[in-house]
Amino acid sequence: MTYEEKFSLIISNLLEAKKMARNGYYAKLYLSEASVISPEITYDILLKLQDDEKIITLHDAPSSLKVITTLQPSEMLNPNSYFLIDFTDSFVNWISDFQIKEKGKIENLSDANFKEVYPVLAQIEDEMQLSQSDKFNLGFISSIHDLRGFDNEDVDELVNGYLKILDYLKKIEVLVTYSHGAKSLDADISLNAPRFLEVWERAKKINQLQNKTTPTVQKEKALANYDPKRGLLTVGTSSIKLNRESFRAKIIEILLKDGKSKQKEWSWDEIIETIEDTKDIEATKESKDKFYPACDGLSKFIAQKTGINNLLIYNKSTVRINPDYI
Repeated sequence: MTYEEKFSLIISNLLEAKKMARNGYYAKLYLSEASVISPEITYDILLKLQDDEKIITLHDAPSSLKVITTLQPSEMLNPNSYFLIDFTDSFVNWISDFQIKEKGKIENLSDANFKEVYPVLAQIEDEMQLSQSDKFNLGFISSIHDLRGFDNEDVDELVNGYLKILDYLKKIEVLVTYSHGAKSLDADISLNAPRFLEVWERAKKINQLQNKTTPTVQKEKALANYDPKRGLLTVGTSSIKLNRESFRAKIIEILLKDGKSKQKEWSWDEIIETIEDTKDIEATKESKDKFYPACDGLSKFIAQKTGINNLLIYNKSTVRINPDYI
């Protein structure tokens, strides 16, 4: 058990002791023979909370931790096995900040948040290896071609998604700092390398556990659905907000309209005619150039948000929903 884990466990025990204490009385934190934390380490952590954090005051300690010459006669006959603790006025605010930080740890992130953070951590590791430095530029796209089929709002969402993750990594001290220019598709970052490697090792273990399957347990099928009124695409437990009026949102609306639409392979001209409500052959041909970039951009956008990179099966002429998601 790491020091951080021991610290968190003692904080949890303190909260329970506080709940059990009667009004006007000190809280009692008992030593347990079954505890995985030794009495000495418990005492050290409580002293840290008293002297450094100033959120508790220790009024007594278990008899086993005292020098024999300091024991009261009553303790020699009936040794106590608890700490007597009073909580200072700053305890409530401190514990609130602590719990928020605990929620933000990589191992405590929701599946959806972890799926967004993990690829960025992997990208940072690649860049660190190539640059052989803790200061480097992190690109949000690999090439300008990645933006084919993206609307302006989608580009903004891509950038804001990266910045949100970089802010998070700065809060958990993986990044020392980062800078991002307006309208740019990259950021210059300064890495706290030891902290990054610690978090990256944890993230890899979590990712392995999430992807691990056993022969006796089958994953529930992830079904794709779209709510056109809200512009909300759901794939299994993942949700993605789309601009309802965008060309890409209109494509996914057509593909997921009903059971028959989900099964169908749609040609490019059927998609254009349905979206633009036209049977004009020339007008349809003029819009053909939109088709493939929109499908490609939509597929990449879904992959970035969910980790699912095969929801659509498409080429320059046709598109359909992957049968695995219907």
